[in-house]
Amino acid sequence: IGWVAGPRSALGSGLPDVFRTAVNFWLVAHHAGYSLPSGRVGLLPLGLMVLPGALLYRSGGWITRAADAPGGRRIGVVPAAFALAVPYSILAGLLALAARGSTVVPSAWQALVVAFVLALFAGGLGAARAVVRARGGRVRSGLGALLRLLPDRPRSLVVGVAGATAVLVAAGALLAGLSLALHVRQAGQLYDVLAPGFVGGVLLFLVELAFLPNTVIWGMAYAIGPGFSVGTGTSVSPTGVFLDVVPSFPPLAALPEPGPAPAVSLLALAAPFIAGIVGGALTVRVMPSPVSEAAPLWGFVSGALTAVVVAGLAALAGGPLGGQRL
Repeated sequence: IGWVAGPRSALGSGLPDVFRTAVNFWLVAHHAGYSLPSGRVGLLPLGLMVLPGALLYRSGGWITRAADAPGGRRIGVVPAAFALAVPYSILAGLLALAARGSTVVPSAWQALVVAFVLALFAGGLGAARAVVRARGGRVRSGLGALLRLLPDRPRSLVVGVAGATAVLVAAGALLAGLSLALHVRQAGQLYDVLAPGFVGGVLLFLVELAFLPNTVIWGMAYAIGPGFSVGTGTSVSPTGVFLDVVPSFPPLAALPEPGPAPAVSLLALAAPFIAGIVGGALTVRVMPSPVSEAAPLWGFVSGALTAVVVAGLAALAGGPLGGQRL
């Protein structure tokens, strides 16, 4: 559709170039980066993962229901997730190899890994929901179904980690939203400089929505303390803001002014403490046999697992954007 509606040179001069461009868009939606002559592109919008994730979620449920059909063999959540993830990741790796061109070179190993992890996670949640519904249970989400299937002790840890992570993500979203609301005038000026027009404005809005999860995770990193950087030699954290030239992207208008961080923003540092309290309390509350002597140990395990999850989110939300200082 893009090849027919847009200029022919935008997506390539022939069907092979159009195929490579389409495959690269598909790989970017799975958070697989690519290389250019000027450097590597790894800062990809997390919002694009919603569509393949939703489709893989449905596929995991379909595999489980098809196996439970008359004449079929009932399979568990883990085999169903692997049955989906293994061929899906192999397909992504082969497409990455086939889409290599002289300018854009997608990462085959990254496509293999991220497609496998995404299919395993989303497909597993879909399979868990199908398994619980086949047993007569009523669940609204795949995570709720997975919690029903887990043993008591792991379930308490998953609930604690999910609660603590939710608090940190909410703090990041609140920070990003408030900062953008305070800098809405600067965002409007950047929009006027870009002058995208009606169609370009719609596309720009979609790109901003796709990068919204990244923005929330950057706000979460700020609330935790280390903060984030926007290019080499920059830093945005509660200890101070150091910026250079920033790309003309309207959501980046929410960045604080260079210099000491606003005193009000220091209140955000309470977020990790609140998250720790929530995660520890949920972990002990859901435990099958709460023991006061062991509560600190399980609270520590819940906090450590939350740190792993947050570190993974931070790694997904960042990355290079070509060469030089980006």
